Amino acid sequence: MQASPMFAQIAVNSYTKDNHQLFTYLVPDHLEPKVKIGQLVLVPFGPRLLKGIVFGLDQSSEQANLKPIYSLTKEKPVLQAWQIELINWMCEFYLASLPSVIQTVHPFLFTKPPALRPNYTISLIPNQPFPKRLGSKQQALLYILQKEGDLPQTRLTTDYQISASTIRSLIKHGLIQQKNHNRPSQAVSSFASTSHLTLTNEQQHVLSVLLDSKMNEWDVIPAQAGIQTIKPDKPNKTSKTSILKFSVHKNQTIQQPPSRRFLLHGVTGSGKTEVYLQLIASLLEQGKQAIVLVPEIILTPQTIERFAGRFPGQVAVWHSKLSKTERYQTFQQIQQGQIRIVIGSRSALFLPFNNLGLIVIDEEHEISYKQEQTPRYLTRTVAEKISDLTGAALLLGSATPDVVSYYQATKGDYQLLELNQRVNLTAKATSINEANELPRVGIVDMSGEYRAGNRHTISRSLEAEIKLNLENGEQTILFLNRRGRSTYVFCRECGHVLECPNCQLPLTYHLSSQMTKQNSRLKCHHCCLTKTPPEVCPKCQGSKIKYFGAGTQKIIEDIAGLFPQARLLRMDADTTGKKDSYQQMYDALTNQEVDILIG
Repeated sequence: MQASPMFAQIAVNSYTKDNHQLFTYLVPDHLEPKVKIGQLVLVPFGPRLLKGIVFGLDQSSEQANLKPIYSLTKEKPVLQAWQIELINWMCEFYLASLPSVIQTVHPFLFTKPPALRPNYTISLIPNQPFPKRLGSKQQALLYILQKEGDLPQTRLTTDYQISASTIRSLIKHGLIQQKNHNRPSQAVSSFASTSHLTLTNEQQHVLSVLLDSKMNEWDVIPAQAGIQTIKPDKPNKTSKTSILKFSVHKNQTIQQPPSRRFLLHGVTGSGKTEVYLQLIASLLEQGKQAIVLVPEIILTPQTIERFAGRFPGQVAVWHSKLSKTERYQTFQQIQQGQIRIVIGSRSALFLPFNNLGLIVIDEEHEISYKQEQTPRYLTRTVAEKISDLTGAALLLGSATPDVVSYYQATKGDYQLLELNQRVNLTAKATSINEANELPRVGIVDMSGEYRAGNRHTISRSLEAEIKLNLENGEQTILFLNRRGRSTYVFCRECGHVLECPNCQLPLTYHLSSQMTKQNSRLKCHHCCLTKTPPEVCPKCQGSKIKYFGAGTQKIIEDIAGLFPQARLLRMDADTTGKKDSYQQMYDALTNQEVDILIG
């Protein structure tokens, strides 16, 4: 009796009229034992051969004359079961196209991976006599290897200015050898090791509740769970994505899990990060992995310092400032289980951990956790789904929780944990009670400052506090959420405000990178349009063009005028374009090389 054929539901890497559609292909007999859910295959699509992902397998199909799968691109599945289900859910929940969600979950699936440069090490071949007739560079290379031992080729070319041709010539002479090693781990390992801090009673209570919740003792989706395709009652060629569900074998049951969602409401300085660290340490002992999300790249350096010092060689970073090659290496090493903790921005949520135990969303109230490009997702909502699919615990942390999160906690959807006491004793604090007090906040009416004759952008009381800090050798941070020098440009004769023709938003006046008016520009911070500042009003041709509002460039001008001896640093999107800018500025601040930070 002839075996019934097998059919595969495949998401093809092609944008079509209906981007939610899965396409049905016949699985050839010789591929039936090899085809699995989540596998990358090559399929005929019109006149082309395109990559696709197997989303479902079935023993029957109501369609006739189906094309067969051409070949398997990779033997092992490239998407895990929980990732398949997540993609399907995001398409439906956010009304997003299948290709866009797949690209979000696995950014290297359908694109050509970046070429990884060889990681060569150069070493001497033992017991080889050196010829007398060698060039000076060749002799220098042999002397360096004799003295230093094996060295990476990149170090020889950069530190010692040894050219690749010199290396090739000595390889040809049989005096040295070149070996290609695995790429070094992307895990951060440049921080001094630290140990656990002693917890307060409040912290110990919160940690005990988290640990006693028996995290990760259940799995919603077994690693090898089967997936079947549920067909619509009336299938048609234009139907949207087939609904996917995970099939459970007769001898398996999925218990309704206890709550694995927690909201940690802790005042500023209450030690939330130390709770994260000790919780993750416990999970690592169980062989689990963890994701820690931070809202801004600027928070990454200080978070990395804490985590990499506690877990050396196990922490990697994930954010948009990394090069494509660095992201690809990190992605691969996570897949291979070499990295167990990732600190990153919202996109780190989709990294392919195979034994995820904890998702931490720090400062969960921040608006930057909302993705503004398709698929437009909210990080907290997607994290909840991933928690359900993988069995990982979800821990939100904030001193000022989002109102939705707090409401969910009051309803019981999250377990509310609180840290009400600060633990950061400062040098100025003379008692525990004083240390536990939150900083005093003063509000200054700047219109009163103007009436009093103060024409600066900062108040007299703030000027006095900055002066006191400088005299005491202390640092000052000034926050302003405006880039540029002036927030809008205005004609005093007709009242016209220069606006972006695309967005109808006021254009911001930016000085040049040297903080001069030469090469200054008007910029739209929404669509990035730039224009040369006009000398006359484009509406009335008047010459009284004035610049109003203050951005970070204006603030640093005024501060430099008031405190000429102070060491100033401006940190905003215009000064942090390079990959390591945040780390360099953070290091300068922590090393007391900066008196006043503006950003």
